Amino acid sequence: MKHKLRKFAKGLLIVVAMDFAGGGVQHLRAEAPQDVKIAVSGSVSDADGPIIGASVVEKGNSGNGTATDVDGRYSLRVSSNATLEVSYLGYTTQEVPVNGQTTINVALAEGASDLDEVVVIGYGSVKKKDLTGAVSVISTENMAKAGASTIASSIQGLATGVNVRNTGVAGGDGSIEIRGIGNLSNNNPLWVVDGMVTTAGSDFNSNDVESIQILKDASAAAIYGSRAANGVIIVTTKKGKKGPLTVDVSVRESWEWSPRYDLMNAAEYKKYNDMAYDEGIKDGVWSGAKQAHWDNDTDWQDETMQTALVQDYNVTLSGGSENGNYLVSGGYYNNDGIIYGNSFDRYTFRVNTEGKKGRFSFGETFNFAQTKQDRTQTSSYIDMIRMLPTIPVYDERNLGGYGYGSEANARTFATNPIAREDIEASHTTVYRLRGTVWGELKLFDFLKYKINGGVDYIFDYYDYFRKEGNWTLNQEYRDPTGSKQNIKETNELIEHTLDFNKDFGKHHVDAVAGLTYQHYYRETVGGQRLKFPYLGSEYFTVLDAGQENQTNWNSIGESALISYLGRANYTYDNKYYLTLTFRKDGTSKLSTDNRWESYPSISGAWRISEENFFNVDWISDLKLRANYGELGNAAIGNWDYIGTVSPSIVAVFGTNQSLVNGATQVKLNNGNIRWERTAQTNIGFDAAFLSQRLAVTAEYYKSETKDVLTQMQISMTTGNQGGNPYVNAANITNSGFELSANWKDYISDVKYAVGAGLTTLSNKINDLGYGKTEYYTGQTVSRVGHALGEYYLLKTDGLFRTQTDIDNYVTSKGAPIYIEGKRPQLGDVRYIDTDDNGAINPNDRQIVGNPWADFTLSLNASLEWNNFDFYMMWYGQIGNDVLNSGMRQGRLFADNSNYIRFEKGHEPYQENPNSDFPRIVYNDTRNTRGDMDRWLEDGSYFKMKTIQVGYTFKKNALSRFGINSLRAYVSGNNLLTLTKYKGLDPDFQNSDIWDRGTDNMAFPNPYSIQCGLQVNF
Repeated sequence: MKHKLRKFAKGLLIVVAMDFAGGGVQHLRAEAPQDVKIAVSGSVSDADGPIIGASVVEKGNSGNGTATDVDGRYSLRVSSNATLEVSYLGYTTQEVPVNGQTTINVALAEGASDLDEVVVIGYGSVKKKDLTGAVSVISTENMAKAGASTIASSIQGLATGVNVRNTGVAGGDGSIEIRGIGNLSNNNPLWVVDGMVTTAGSDFNSNDVESIQILKDASAAAIYGSRAANGVIIVTTKKGKKGPLTVDVSVRESWEWSPRYDLMNAAEYKKYNDMAYDEGIKDGVWSGAKQAHWDNDTDWQDETMQTALVQDYNVTLSGGSENGNYLVSGGYYNNDGIIYGNSFDRYTFRVNTEGKKGRFSFGETFNFAQTKQDRTQTSSYIDMIRMLPTIPVYDERNLGGYGYGSEANARTFATNPIAREDIEASHTTVYRLRGTVWGELKLFDFLKYKINGGVDYIFDYYDYFRKEGNWTLNQEYRDPTGSKQNIKETNELIEHTLDFNKDFGKHHVDAVAGLTYQHYYRETVGGQRLKFPYLGSEYFTVLDAGQENQTNWNSIGESALISYLGRANYTYDNKYYLTLTFRKDGTSKLSTDNRWESYPSISGAWRISEENFFNVDWISDLKLRANYGELGNAAIGNWDYIGTVSPSIVAVFGTNQSLVNGATQVKLNNGNIRWERTAQTNIGFDAAFLSQRLAVTAEYYKSETKDVLTQMQISMTTGNQGGNPYVNAANITNSGFELSANWKDYISDVKYAVGAGLTTLSNKINDLGYGKTEYYTGQTVSRVGHALGEYYLLKTDGLFRTQTDIDNYVTSKGAPIYIEGKRPQLGDVRYIDTDDNGAINPNDRQIVGNPWADFTLSLNASLEWNNFDFYMMWYGQIGNDVLNSGMRQGRLFADNSNYIRFEKGHEPYQENPNSDFPRIVYNDTRNTRGDMDRWLEDGSYFKMKTIQVGYTFKKNALSRFGINSLRAYVSGNNLLTLTKYKGLDPDFQNSDIWDRGTDNMAFPNPYSIQCGLQVNF
């Protein structure tokens, strides 16, 4: 094996040497009699005349090239046996052998443009130029450069109207929202992979992706009906191509590390902790003594954070002939995790085949994935701030041997994150098999029948074990505990469709009609025991070894969906377009009176640029389009319209007062719940300018969701114990504007492209139902007429700096104002008494901020020159507010936590009376309340998400080794963020739609450096 590795390394070095010595090799060839240098000149033209700026390059020597002048002429000195590559944007590149000629004139023909790209739209496909709905086509090339492990994380910034929030959790996935939040329960888009309705999260290998289309409006998504209100993401995986066997190998290794808080060391912590205690004792809010600090100096970030090695290896074999093709791929991905106790492994295997025999075509896609994730047992970033630097990681005096403080020396109830990860262990292993099998019969030249069957089987195994030991002060003792759980999910689909496609002179009609049936089943079985024996140096964790408190559970969920669908596209003379779409869905999740619903849409387009009267040379293409449609959503449980009965009820009956088992309804139900219904309007245009160098797409969209499903809060005094029932209550509107522009061109032998995207979003609550006008949660309020989850906080007005400030702190009637029952002192925070009643309390809160960005912005640029390539992508959002819980925790002097360092000039009032930071007081929250606007920050940011430099080795240096292509690259992710936000990362996940803008010390996106190789044999 070592000999083979040395041989491969030696060969690679020879390739590198030959590649960079390419000029010398060419020089030797030039000296050969048959390879002399000659001067070649001529012209480049098209049907309309000379082409200015066309590229003429000697093939295999990109450094030797020129561009045509204002008369379309060129001259170039090349080898007599060279081949000229002549290209121009929007035209088909030609290769012309020199063969000793000194005059070569070339006529270029217009080639296929981006507008001729085929776009998958669900149960069919159309050319991009013929789209009438809002569809974003993701560049899989740019997606791959992001180097992310999942599709969602890879597409951030690559499509307007698509908001992706990423996470640094190993095995985590990005969250996607398409054109805002349309409901109050589940805003995940519908995923369709190779025709199968499924998901494509962390267990899906993004290296297998051939194309991604995102259907954003009702015209595009109505074909999926009741599940498409949140948009649809269509993923098509790679297929083999006609030709001999080819082997693609990609190797990527990354080093990831986490952003850090600027926390105090032990000496700094002691100084300010003592200061807070002194103030608390002086004020009389703390009757005890100061802490007798230990002498330890623990950097909890050093102890908990780590540089993660991320490995991603993929091998793909593919080929094909006239009658079929095949593709086989395998992948391995491993992420050590940037935080202690978090890791992720993934193995994937795929087989895609297609065949054809006469009028019959068939194919299949098969994908197997195994993942294993070790999740953190605690909120590590919270613990790193809360744990005191005076506490050691390990302390033999405590049960389990870990440090977590003491009442006298380090009084905190923070969690030792190392202890908890060592004492508690949980792993989730998932085996997943998904795929499709299809057959297609060509009945006539214009009519095809297709049957498609899909399966998605998930086998989820979860195990948990807790050893003896504690991780928090005053924690109760628990026996060793173990539990195991198995989950089986099956998702089965069968579809029958008829496809019609025919031209009638200038008229073109294509249509599809179909019937689909999908069945979902889930079963969970688990058990738990306590008091496991300790044998030798480890616990015996088999459940049967647990000696006490046996607990078992079992649950089943099942649902089915049957649908009828149809779509018709009509085109006249490539100018006028009309699309009609219809779907009728029936679900078992709703009662028989409400389970059927229909979803229509209509869209049209006018290609003005094809009209005879349109004669604008610099506009290559111009199309106006508009549509209206309706979609649905029933993202609820399988049987929420039915009451829940508990069989665990025990009652006493009879003269003997015997215990009798019984059953009773414990959850109230709403048998009249029905589908949510979303009405969407979209108006836009697509345009191309300057021989298609510049492409622009603009959209205005508006969607209104009625009968929004939400859980109605019901008092437990009614006997309702099984959760709040769903009701159709709210009404929500989302509207906004999208603009994308892409420019591509070349200057001499430099090819470049620049793209930008901008999205605005306005979210508004029209109704909350049942007479409600507002809904409170955490530090936010959602009011009718306002956006979801606006910040509802106490407004502050600086500090009390003089006794006059304090004396004048009175109501409009002159009555003194009290803060938490006390009059303010010098250095305290001044709150606005909104209700003017003389008492600062939660009733004084006001709407002071909005978590919704005014707009999101993306920018990408690519460059190719002399085998080098460069790519950069920026992404950000402007105008949103973030509640920084991390900063509040790091300034919580009312309790014992570590503290975030003070910037110079912003020290506590006791130390710097000119500072804007209040006095610090232990055991008093007046100056550190969580519901005040001092923790609210501008969350705007613009992040360099990806930057990459690559080099593709020249073919003449690779051919002798049987290598078709070899590319090496290095890239960086999240290395630069332009922001005023003081938290770890303004791009974070918060799944609570009522409180989406609060940063609860979420996992940040890691910094990363990646190195990779892409080889084709």
